[in-house]
Amino acid sequence: MVLLVLATASSLTGFWAHGTIVDEGGWNDAMGDLLDDDAVADEVASIITDRTVDAVLDAAIDIPFVSGAVEDLAAGPVRDAVRPAVVAIVRSEIASAAWAAAVASAHDDAVAVLRGDSTALVDGPRIRLDLSSLADRIADRVDDALGPIAAIGPLGSIDVDLEIVLHDLSEHDTSLDVASFAERQRWPLLFTAVAAALVLIATTSNRGAALTAVGALVVLSALGFRLGLGASEPDGLATTWASIVATADTATWSVIGVGAVFLLAGASWWLALRTRRRTT
Repeated sequence: MVLLVLATASSLTGFWAHGTIVDEGGWNDAMGDLLDDDAVADEVASIITDRTVDAVLDAAIDIPFVSGAVEDLAAGPVRDAVRPAVVAIVRSEIASAAWAAAVASAHDDAVAVLRGDSTALVDGPRIRLDLSSLADRIADRVDDALGPIAAIGPLGSIDVDLEIVLHDLSEHDTSLDVASFAERQRWPLLFTAVAAALVLIATTSNRGAALTAVGALVVLSALGFRLGLGASEPDGLATTWASIVATADTATWSVIGVGAVFLLAGASWWLALRTRRRTT
């Protein structure tokens, strides 16, 4: 029974990891249009706004007669001016295209992180999206939003970091090891799960009970996989994880359906035997 549960949950993990991360088409499908989600767009806009405001205020320190106290007082109005400008860019089609391109470029890094090859990455097991292609457009919008302030001193040449950490998996070594193993061994794990179910049914005298047990264990394994995936949220863009986890829903419900079939078959078998005993 334990083997059936472990093999089922692990094979689900492996097929999900392969289809969503390793497969380039699956990666782009799962991640490429996430910026169109309002929650993701708001989180990205907040990050870029904070960095832009910090860059503007840091530049203001070098402007004559602008003290730290004045800088603190200016933080609120600067943010109020910068935020709408950044949101307008982030919610544009140009930003969506830049996001999709950044996701495609990050695919090799994502596979390297999954398969334990992140030592070759400068930043370790972190998946970053480079949105620097939006820098000029954001700078122009911010200049317009800040008006005459942007023309003072070095403010016209502020440099905003537009690399955003999509997922930081530096605290998920064990989860990565499990997912990497499951992805590589997904087919053997699936065959093991099937074999374990068949052996359990074949070696149990009460076939109805065996079918019911197999069905229940398969359902529990699928639910455990789905709940575990949702609970393993890494640091980074928090609003993206729910969308990524949702890519496992089809497989999860399919396996739950298979388990339900076994449950119904077991219940039907048990009812048929009980009815036969009563009639005899």
